[in-house]
This record gives sequence, C-alpha cells and structure tokens, in this order.
Amino acid sequence: MSAAEILEELRQMPEAERRELVATIELEFGDFKGELTAEQIELDRRAEDALKNPGQGTPIEEVTAEIQQRLLDKEPLKNSNNAISLETARLDAKRDPDLTPEQAAELDRRLAEFEKHPQAGIPWEQVEADLNQRFGWR
Repeated sequence: MSAAEILEELRQMPEAERRELVATIELEFGDFKGELTAEQIELDRRAEDALKNPGQGTPIEEVTAEIQQRLLDKEPLKNSNNAISLETARLDAKRDPDLTPEQAAELDRRLAEFEKHPQAGIPWEQVEADLNQRFGWR
C-alpha cells in the first residue's frame, strides 16, 4: 500500500480512531532523537531572532508583495478557497534554478493533493491567526 493510499484510508476513518492511530504512530515511530532538518534549524533560528528583536522583521505586507512579485502573473496569494495558489507556485518553481528536482516534485505532489481534497486545507485566516498567536504579532 502506498503512502497516498494510507492517507486516503486515514481520511475515511472516524476522527477518534484516526487520532488514536496517529498517537500510536507518533509513539512508535516519532522518536528521531531530536534531530532536526536544516530547514527546521533555520526556522527555529529565525523564530528565536524574531522573539528577541520584535519589530525588526519585514512587515507581512512587504513579504506578501515580494511573493506576489515572484509569481509572474502577480495573482493574489489567496484563491477562492483561501489557499495559496499552488499551481502558480509550481509553474514558477519549474523556472526557478534554485529549486531542486525533489522540491519541484514535492510542489507537484502538494498540488495534486490539494486538487483532490481542497476542503482539507487550512484557511489562510486560521494560519494567520496561529502565526500571530505563536509569535506575538499584532
């Protein structure tokens, strides 16, 4: 059974059963000896820096404008389902020389998953609220 098939099976389970299974998987397979990926280390460093130096970061409006500029068609970051336009990001990624083939493949996988289950995404408003709460913004 492929990972995609396992995920699909999980989506079909009752929520309580799914939560129990996820907890079991985390207990059995979740011990990675605290090893972090390079990306996780960088995110932690940036989060720590943001907490130590409030107001020193780039305002979200500037970040959003920069991202929109990089997306060649400059469409809004949110589509009708409040999700980032993965299709545009994927197309832009194929033109990005700094993107590895693995990263492009991951964007393709995420796009396919989003297209199959657009309702499973987290609304932008929720993501924004979580970030604001986590980092004490606004």
